[in-house]
Amino acid sequence: DSIVEKMQSALVELERNTREIQEAVMSVRMLPISFVFNRFPRLVRDLSVKLEKKIELVIEGGSTEIDKNLVEKISDPLTHLIRNSIDHGIEMPDVRRANGKDETGIVKLSAAQKGGEIVISITDDGAGLNP
Repeated sequence: DSIVEKMQSALVELERNTREIQEAVMSVRMLPISFVFNRFPRLVRDLSVKLEKKIELVIEGGSTEIDKNLVEKISDPLTHLIRNSIDHGIEMPDVRRANGKDETGIVKLSAAQKGGEIVISITDDGAGLNP
């Protein structure tokens, strides 16, 4: 074996070891997004009582993993979006009934991994905002 071949072999092994270490470090930094999502059932329950609306929160993809550093960073924006959905999107039960809908509005919070990205969505079955 020439010195070049030995060097190439050592570099390939170093690259493999480096990749394994990086993957191990990344897995330690990851948490299920349910750490964030589990805060919202109480918020939805409290807001629905306060606003006299019937609301069901549906959570999907709670096992989707997210970097620990993002857990705290996304909590406030998600809280704001959920509040807006309940405040402005979901109608009062009598209005929903009059429009042929179930009295209970549904807010859906979901997370999914698509490629190398995490997609978080909040949807509701309300009338939406009046532009």
